[in-house]
Amino acid sequence: MSKYAIYQLPDSNSKIRDLYFMKKNEIEEISDEYELVGTIEAKDFEQAFTIGNIWAEDKIEVVGDMRSVSVGDILEDLATGVTMVVERYGFSEIVMKEEA
Repeated sequence: MSKYAIYQLPDSNSKIRDLYFMKKNEIEEISDEYELVGTIEAKDFEQAFTIGNIWAEDKIEVVGDMRSVSVGDILEDLATGVTMVVERYGFSEIVMKEEA
């Protein structure tokens, strides 16, 4: 099992409505606007997504204003540093920008 960090755009960010249509590189460009909202213990990215999407509260440590995990959200494997964005179908690896 690994621990996965969950990053989401805040509800107040106007770009949130466009996440479903954004490409990987567009999300990388705004990744410094995302906030850490929680962590999940899971065996892989797929399981982390499922736990976060069905809101299995006993497996989620909420640290911010978190919604269920969905398209455009970012998951980071804290053991390996691998960071993925949730796509409409699957995941794509990205490199997050540092916060400004």
